[in-house]
Amino acid sequence: MPTSKPSLFQTFRRSLLLVIQSASTELRTLIFLTLISGSSPAISLFLNKIIIDQISHLLGKFTTVSSLALILQEPLLLGSIGGLILLNLLTEPINGITNFVFSSLRDRVQGFAQGIVLNKVANFTDIALFETPELLNLVQLA
Repeated sequence: MPTSKPSLFQTFRRSLLLVIQSASTELRTLIFLTLISGSSPAISLFLNKIIIDQISHLLGKFTTVSSLALILQEPLLLGSIGGLILLNLLTEPINGITNFVFSSLRDRVQGFAQGIVLNKVANFTDIALFETPELLNLVQLA
């Protein structure tokens, strides 16, 4: 049974369609988590810049007020510190959540592909599928 080998682009397109059909929710979640984990260093850097700028501005005033009272008087500084703490607390568990979603995506795609193969085998009308060792090996590997 001669078969033509599909091109790399065709294989990629079919694989992508298989993933989209089988686990679209996990794929969306994985894309969202990747965007969050990718943008968190830039946001953290920006918040650190705001904190440093605000503190250097406050140190230039030569005030004798306590540091805690000084921080509480500046809403931008207080918000930046709170945002940085919140960002650090949220980005730590993202790796674990991403691993969980990726394993769920892998299991769904594997189950979907096995379902397609078993459906094809169940609806195969000829017994030749089980008589030739090459085709039987393909079914067993799937």
